Amino acid sequence: MKFDCLKNEFEKIWKTDKKMVDYCIKSISGFVTFENGKIFKFEKPSIETHFCFGHGQNGITTEDDFKSACEGAENAKKKENFIASNMEIFNKYDFTKKLYAFEQYNTASNFVCLYSEEYLMVHPFMKDYILFELTAKDKKMLEKELNHQKEMFLKRLETYWKKYGASKLKTWTYLVD
Repeated sequence: MKFDCLKNEFEKIWKTDKKMVDYCIKSISGFVTFENGKIFKFEKPSIETHFCFGHGQNGITTEDDFKSACEGAENAKKKENFIASNMEIFNKYDFTKKLYAFEQYNTASNFVCLYSEEYLMVHPFMKDYILFELTAKDKKMLEKELNHQKEMFLKRLETYWKKYGASKLKTWTYLVD
């Protein structure tokens, strides 16, 4: 299996819980091993099929707000909007800025989470964690894997759309309160 090399890392976290180790391995769609041996993993993304659109506020709405929310709900049923909404999960990676990683679990595993410099400025408590800045090589490997993840997910979305179209999408409007 492609992720057998991660099995030891998950066993460090889950010790003797083989079912949880297997579950974690199945939930991964890819990973990158950085120069320092730390590992960033991509979780398999879920296909979002529920879309809601709010209008008004505090029990008061205008006809235009309501109409706009209804249009949004209808537009969500279009293939290009469905795909664009689902692909938004990849927008959080900005390789033009500094990226930092820190250990994900309080164990001896090598898994890390990624954060942008902006996130760290807004959340100063993160400075208390052991962080390291990604090198140019790390970023390049991460960007390559991210592009692969996008391709795989886009293929899943295309397959979903071909099989179901908009028939399984749930869209609705609501009065924002």
